[in-house]
Amino acid sequence: MKHFIIIFLAVLIIPFKLIGQKDLQNKIEVYIKLAEENYSKENYDQAMINLDSASALDPDNGEIYRIRGMIYYEQSESRRAINEFNNAIRFDPGNPETYFYRSLVRFEVGDHRNYSLNDINMAIELQPDNAIYYIEKANYLTSTTYPVPEYNLAIQTISQAISIDPENAHYYAIRAKYNSDSDQLLASLSDYSKSIEMDPSIAEYYNKRGIIYLRIEDYLKAIEDFNSAIQIDPLNENYIISRGQARFNMTEYETAILDFTLSIDTIYRKISEVPGQINLDHPLNKALRRSYFLRGSALLQSESTFEACQDFEAAANLGESRATSYKRRYCR
Repeated sequence: MKHFIIIFLAVLIIPFKLIGQKDLQNKIEVYIKLAEENYSKENYDQAMINLDSASALDPDNGEIYRIRGMIYYEQSESRRAINEFNNAIRFDPGNPETYFYRSLVRFEVGDHRNYSLNDINMAIELQPDNAIYYIEKANYLTSTTYPVPEYNLAIQTISQAISIDPENAHYYAIRAKYNSDSDQLLASLSDYSKSIEMDPSIAEYYNKRGIIYLRIEDYLKAIEDFNSAIQIDPLNENYIISRGQARFNMTEYETAILDFTLSIDTIYRKISEVPGQINLDHPLNKALRRSYFLRGSALLQSESTFEACQDFEAAANLGESRATSYKRRYCR
């Protein structure tokens, strides 16, 4: 009889134990889900509270550390983020996202590139069909903080991303940039053309292809592309400057001067909308000094030396070193 009672009690206890474990797991999952929702809404403090609640119930859960690391990453607390990702990998070494995010943080803080490459390679090994991982790996390979960017390997890596997601116009544009940076200009033209074919609404694709046409001295096609870029984004001073540069190279100085004048006017309107003063390294000031210098050069070619010297003076005051040498040479 006693034996029967013991068996009966054991049968009762085991289901209750399983129910208790299931309830506990459900609570953990609820806290993690709340943390993810708050993370996506950028409610980081509340997400941390949710994660602390989950961690109190399951301190060995890698997902908790991963999300906490992502929050620290968003808050620019890089070293704390890396520590959390380290813990996440210790408890859950099979999650590719953790390696991916740790690679991002390590790259941003300036750790040796190989650390980031090792992490992104592990992410790719765990999830080889994720195109984003290949894109980021190519970014690491082409980093100019290292003596020799590995463009050919990066191009191969981007090609793998394209094979996974062949309808992504942006991926072709990235490969086009790497081809351009490594002086493979015809390949770059082909990729930018593919990007434009797939998404003709992006002004920057036309601008970048136009710059390649500038480099190979096909100025008419360059102007066509700059016109297309300006039509999409008429207030982009860089597109206007590039068109002026193409016209200058064709010795069409009068129309080049019109473009550089338009870019100067556009830049001043933008500067007037910026609160406070902007420094010389601000992108608008960089574009302004370039516009003055190029307009001065076009005016000089048009034998308007006085006006040219005024532009060289303005460019020099904005930090354009070439303008200083032009002043010495042409302005007496």
